[in-house]
Amino acid sequence: MTDPEVKAERLFSGYAGGPASMVRSDEASAVGGKSRGTDELGQEPTVFGAVRRHWPMVVVVTLITMAVAVGYTLVVPELYRARGSVTVPLPVSTPSEEADQYLDSQVLLLRSREVAEQATRIANDGLRDDVFVVDDFIGDRSSFEITPPEGANPGSFGSTTVAVAFTWPDARAAQVGANSALQAFNEVRSAAILADAEARAAGIERAIRDPRTRQQYGALENQRTEALVAGQVDLARQPTVAWAGTPEVPVNANSRNAAIIGLVLGLVLGAALAYVWAVRRKRFDDRAGPGALYGAPLIGEVPALDIGKAQPDGSAPVGVPVMVRGEPRVAGQAVKFAAGTLERIRATRARAQVLAVVSPRPNPGRSVLVADLALALAAGGTRVLVVDAGADGVLTGLLLPGDDPADGWAQLVAGQGAAVDRLRPSPWNEAVTVLGAGPSTAPSITGAAYAKAAKSLLAEVAEGFDVVLVDSPPVLEVAEAGELAGACDGIVVVVGEQDLVRDHVDVVDRLHLIDPEVLGYVFHRTAKQSPLASVRTVVGRLAPGRPSADGDQDAQSAVHEDPRRRTGGGAASFPVPQPRR
Repeated sequence: MTDPEVKAERLFSGYAGGPASMVRSDEASAVGGKSRGTDELGQEPTVFGAVRRHWPMVVVVTLITMAVAVGYTLVVPELYRARGSVTVPLPVSTPSEEADQYLDSQVLLLRSREVAEQATRIANDGLRDDVFVVDDFIGDRSSFEITPPEGANPGSFGSTTVAVAFTWPDARAAQVGANSALQAFNEVRSAAILADAEARAAGIERAIRDPRTRQQYGALENQRTEALVAGQVDLARQPTVAWAGTPEVPVNANSRNAAIIGLVLGLVLGAALAYVWAVRRKRFDDRAGPGALYGAPLIGEVPALDIGKAQPDGSAPVGVPVMVRGEPRVAGQAVKFAAGTLERIRATRARAQVLAVVSPRPNPGRSVLVADLALALAAGGTRVLVVDAGADGVLTGLLLPGDDPADGWAQLVAGQGAAVDRLRPSPWNEAVTVLGAGPSTAPSITGAAYAKAAKSLLAEVAEGFDVVLVDSPPVLEVAEAGELAGACDGIVVVVGEQDLVRDHVDVVDRLHLIDPEVLGYVFHRTAKQSPLASVRTVVGRLAPGRPSADGDQDAQSAVHEDPRRRTGGGAASFPVPQPRR
């Protein structure tokens, strides 16, 4: 077995032992019963898994948050903060056990209106301008901050040190404001000490003059002397002031710090949004997940199938199916396995000739898969009829390259023309016959009339073929898709890796009304986008005015566009391998 065949075989090795064991003819389809809710399917997403799946969203949100944080520092005025401190000595008359109370009184004095008024006068005199008002030094919105010592034992180093800070848009004004407050505190404190000493001395003097205290004259004289001496000593013991210097760096305009903060907040916010997005837009993380919903086996898991991109050397041209190009070989082998599994499943059914291939939303990968399945079945000798019942004409352009648009399914189901005149063999393999989509100008019929016409037409064109593959319109967007599925013997569901679980739940609910037989499903992987393309996709989703009905489908519609439409209805303007005639 070649290396590509080994890789393709591994795509199926995790499903009950391989392709042969996928056939489960005795199981009933979930479409005929009650559909399951999205909460019952698969595991709940994790934050890490959501970030891995939606990492472009996390990157975009993080970059936006960082830009906002840095931009904020450029818009908001710069603020400078000058810092100083004052160490208040204990009065000689204050016992050590009352040190905490005395320090609290000094902090209250520092916050007093008297200090604020004195600091305002000193600061404005120093700046020679009326820059400050009293409210800048007092109140909840003041620029002056006081931080008393916390957790220090009385008498220990730093136990009486009070830190102050003054914030202002100008660095020089911030320094003057902080130092003016410290100077005002020293002046008001000295005045308070002197007033207290004089008041105590005056009280003792009155007691001395009182005739009732003449017997205590000596003691009172000593108290007056001690009070005056203590007052002078306290006045001499000035507070130790660490004057504020001129701040050089603003406290709110550090772009690097703002970027770091924005990075952290952006990562947290982006991860939260990714998780919410993953919960609200749950997808199938496991290829076995759709089986629990549809009650049908996995027919195959195929990698991303496209119709090729034009190369400078002409290889892998646009519009050529994988089974014709032969590359990538892993995709071709996977399609072959899926085709073989589909044949084995059909062999277990009494009637499974006409099969509708359906998907919830517009998905060009479905048409590409139908074309490659048809070619793979034909390579094994099966006579295949392919019906392009979609309106985009992608399947017709793949199997009938270069042909001019002609009447097809749309006209025949409306009763115009004969079916035998519309069947054309594909140049890629004569065992594949194609009934094209036809122009969209045909009269439209719906409802029971469409169901009856489709069933009659499919029965007519199926004669002489082993299997008929019908490329159905999206079930959730075209009403006739359900009628078409009911006219077929069974359906094959294409489950895209990016399909929403709730979309497939809606498909089950709609098909429940017609109760078709689901033969199985094909799990279609999605092509990995480049990091730049992933970011562009997220930005496009976040941009206003973008339609969101099909926002999670493979964003490669332009690649899968009908070649005939790109060339104005004429021959395809790309090189193709020479078809067999």
